[in-house]
Amino acid sequence: MVVPIQSSSINASREAVLHAQLSNLIAEGRWTAGQRLPAERLLCEEFEVSRNTVRSVLKKLEASGVVQIKRGSGCYLADAANGTQENTSDKDSAPVLMEKLEAAYLFLPPVFVTACHVISSKQITQLEECTGKIGRAILDHNWPALRRNSEEFFALVSGALQNAIIRDVSCSICASSSFLFPRFDSFAEEDRNKMFADFVLVLKALKARDTALMEKAVKVKILNVAVALARLRGIALSPIIAAEQHSLAPP
Repeated sequence: MVVPIQSSSINASREAVLHAQLSNLIAEGRWTAGQRLPAERLLCEEFEVSRNTVRSVLKKLEASGVVQIKRGSGCYLADAANGTQENTSDKDSAPVLMEKLEAAYLFLPPVFVTACHVISSKQITQLEECTGKIGRAILDHNWPALRRNSEEFFALVSGALQNAIIRDVSCSICASSSFLFPRFDSFAEEDRNKMFADFVLVLKALKARDTALMEKAVKVKILNVAVALARLRGIALSPIIAAEQHSLAPP
């Protein structure tokens, strides 16, 4: 049975994506403590969302102490966010990122498999458009667009389950792997093509509602990211991913 997507679910997915994107940019140090964030209009244009979505996400960030909204002045990065920035950008965080990928390896396959049963035709159309944008971003070396559309892809698939916690965790996992995007210029063309092929294969499994293909496609996608992290940061693969690396051949 296909569950029709509700407009409220679409809006929630967009909010989850934007929340993950802004949180990740703050962690990477795009803005310093006390610095004013871009105006709402500019954020709308950069992330291709409505002003209501931007305002909702900024209010959530303010509630968690990450930003301060000053009426008539704008939104500023709070001092408390500076410590998060240092911890996240530190090289020692690479093992933590690997742990997140290991969690993704265990968490995401059943989520995406379930999506095969419930995703709507409208959501598949949105994913087709999103996949096209990912391909163009890779060809154009437009890494901000690649990050934005990759996170939207994850939000759309996990959003099909209409469970806010699953959607938010999935978006958070995707955001944790975005450290790769600025480094894609140093990747071989074959590696960049492989990343796009991973998205295409997941989309193919969704359209065919092929759960066996989906499970393997998601695992291979996460494995490719984990291998890239291990190579870039000089760390070992996680025990679970390392154990399956040789047995998990591409589908």
